[in-house]
Amino acid sequence: MESFVEAGFKKSKEFSIETVPGAISIWYGFYNRRDVEIRFFDSHEQAVGPGVASARAAVDRSPNTNRDGAALFASGQRTSFDDFMVAGNAVILCQTEIGACVEMVNSIP
Repeated sequence: MESFVEAGFKKSKEFSIETVPGAISIWYGFYNRRDVEIRFFDSHEQAVGPGVASARAAVDRSPNTNRDGAALFASGQRTSFDDFMVAGNAVILCQTEIGACVEMVNSIP
């Protein structure tokens, strides 16, 4: 998590991992004025396995549905994620478009 914070990620809330199989921590926050959720796993293999499956389910659902329980209620509305990416042992869900998340990962020192 510290690497993402150093890259400019603003932590807001930690979520329960109960609804995301294999996750060891889940953080919601912001990067470049976009909602971002970072799901950490024990390994890259876990991230690309169950991590990708749960992220795909979250992205495929329609906006303002509860998805897999990890989305934040922001100002009375659930955050909608449009894309995701894997970076090491993390799955990163991105609001609107993936470019901001790619920029954040590329900014990790």
